[in-house]
Amino acid sequence: MRGMTARRAALSAVATVVTVVLMASALFASLASAATGDVGVLGPSTVGAGAAPTGEKPESKLWWHDGRWWTPMFHSASRTWRIHYLDRPAQAWMDTGTVVDSRTNSRADTLADGSRLYIASHATASSSASNTKGSPALLTRYTYDPAQRRYALDPGFPTAINDVSSETLTIDKDGAGRLWATWTQAQSVYVAASTTSGETWHSPSVLPVAGATGLDADDISTITTFAGQTGIMWSSQSDSAVYFVSRDDGAPLDIWGARTTVTVPGPNQADDHLNIKTLQSDDSGRVYAVLKTSLDASKDSKAPQIVVLARDRNSKAWSRATFGTVSDCHTRPVLVLDSANQMVHVYATAPDSGCPFSGSAGTIFRKSSPMGSLSFAAGRGTPVMRDSASPNLNNVTAAKQTVDSRSGVVLLASNDSTRRYWFSDTLAGQPETSAPVAGFSVSSTSGVAPLAVSFTDSSTGSPSSWAWDFGDGGTSTAQHPTHTYSVPGTYSVQLTASNASGSSTRTATGLVTVDEPPPPTAPAVSVVGAASSSATTARADVTLARPAGLADGDVVIAQINADLRPSMKQVPAGWTSVLPSNLPISTGATVFAYYRVVTNAATEPTTWTWELSAPQKWGAGVTAYRGVDTTTVFDGPAVTRTDTTYTATTITLPTTTTTRPGAMLISGIGTDSMTVGTTLTPGWTSRFQEAGGQYAELADQTLPTAGTTDTTTWTLNPARAATAWARPLRPAG
Repeated sequence: MRGMTARRAALSAVATVVTVVLMASALFASLASAATGDVGVLGPSTVGAGAAPTGEKPESKLWWHDGRWWTPMFHSASRTWRIHYLDRPAQAWMDTGTVVDSRTNSRADTLADGSRLYIASHATASSSASNTKGSPALLTRYTYDPAQRRYALDPGFPTAINDVSSETLTIDKDGAGRLWATWTQAQSVYVAASTTSGETWHSPSVLPVAGATGLDADDISTITTFAGQTGIMWSSQSDSAVYFVSRDDGAPLDIWGARTTVTVPGPNQADDHLNIKTLQSDDSGRVYAVLKTSLDASKDSKAPQIVVLARDRNSKAWSRATFGTVSDCHTRPVLVLDSANQMVHVYATAPDSGCPFSGSAGTIFRKSSPMGSLSFAAGRGTPVMRDSASPNLNNVTAAKQTVDSRSGVVLLASNDSTRRYWFSDTLAGQPETSAPVAGFSVSSTSGVAPLAVSFTDSSTGSPSSWAWDFGDGGTSTAQHPTHTYSVPGTYSVQLTASNASGSSTRTATGLVTVDEPPPPTAPAVSVVGAASSSATTARADVTLARPAGLADGDVVIAQINADLRPSMKQVPAGWTSVLPSNLPISTGATVFAYYRVVTNAATEPTTWTWELSAPQKWGAGVTAYRGVDTTTVFDGPAVTRTDTTYTATTITLPTTTTTRPGAMLISGIGTDSMTVGTTLTPGWTSRFQEAGGQYAELADQTLPTAGTTDTTTWTLNPARAATAWARPLRPAG
């Protein structure tokens, strides 16, 4: 384990250092400005290194030892990675000359355990589907010379952890002195363990737990050790989940415990942004993690984008708190654990205002929370690194170690546009700056007049008053105002945030664009009526009554769910399949869907009858729609999804794309069950539900605008095997 007994005692002792350290740390913070508007300190050049020299998300590139901060920093003149230390009085990184890796595209994860330094350096791959063999991850081990204050490479090193490049790779050391490493390869989580303190390594293998294979190519893993255990966390965007598993130090190398899901159920809960830390001075095993969701795809600005997790030492359950929402636009978060103040500090990238896209570069922000009760203030947080001339900072990195009042907090980031390092050096637990820094976000930057825009203040430094200028003559002194733009045009917005210590102003030029309202659209597709029926005993004929009020030009949609997978022997005249093929649910049932254009309602039969290939129980229904383009009935192809596990509680259909405003999206579901409760996301209306013979339901949703639809999710209660489909009706005109 990283925190050995003697080291924990030392960390506890230094937490009592106060007056001199506080004065020195305040001096360091006062030096942290390279130019007007900058926050933090401009560092050395990264010219010659690959992109994102301070990446990747789960890796730690800093450590605290012998009263100094250290890091393997790229040395542009020699095109090698060398160990540097921070000269705090000068606020400059000093090259020690100790080479870590000569591969310019490599990245590193560091581990300082109090007696030795370990650096795992890996050649970078863009994803776990593009690992390159012959590009090994190398472990180097160093011994520290306190007289020279330098690190020297130990004999026999480097050793090879694996033989492939990887997007990320992290290491840690368990209580038995064994090193562990994890990375993703071939869309699977891989793990390797050393035989001693890194001299040799066992052959890498896939993590032997459920969910460790079949990952998205973008997924990653990370590792930590705590209280006699080793834990691995990984993302599975294929499952929309983040998983955690641990093992005891004394267990056989291939024995791991039960897998835990640390995210809530639902789509888009996972992304390839993970960072995990252990409170080293605590033997009970408190573990904290920060992760990013993919909920920006949901288009809900209030959805949690960055989430902080804490593992309970007794129940082993994970609690969670939202660090930032989709509108905050945070990305690439990392954790720092502050033992002196019992605080969790979280750092992430975000633009100063707006959100060009999820993952955009900008400024490094901080928010903090007490360890015992996770809770983070709204907004983007306090800036700790900002390049005012080139707002392109990203990939903040920190230490694995917990920090205290002696070490303070040192962070590294990089600017890929200017090819420079940036760093910050602040006191652990330092209060927010006294003068505010203005910042804000908006609910919308474009639309038609009249356009109502909500403005959310994200200023840091505890402002007490706000002065807004919306650019069209409108003003406000509210903290979070809403303003309506009535006249088309492009408008700049300005916010001045003030308190007793001062003020600052943020101007967003050309932020809001207001267009003329569009001409009236064609009428949307509407619903005429529906009818349904079921057979609780086996019958081959499926007879459905026509809905009341049918008229010429109406389009009727029918869905049938028949038990035990029959085929359709006969379809009534004039009916055509909605789907490319019927939808079987394992061996349990089959869903059929058909449509008919009514050409003469006066002669239309009062019932329609389908004939199955064999008598079966069934559930079925029809719904009639008006205002459909009878020449081209559908405004896009059908999308389908089937789950035959019998454990599904949700089934989510992919998006589809429409070409005309006013389309009607139709979705049907069938289950291998006579009774089940189903619900749809808001905005849908159910037209029939038949549960007598085999469950069948059809619902619809009007689409006022053309374009890509949201995903459609059916929720099942209880879990069942099910199949669902959706297809848009094209409006006439």
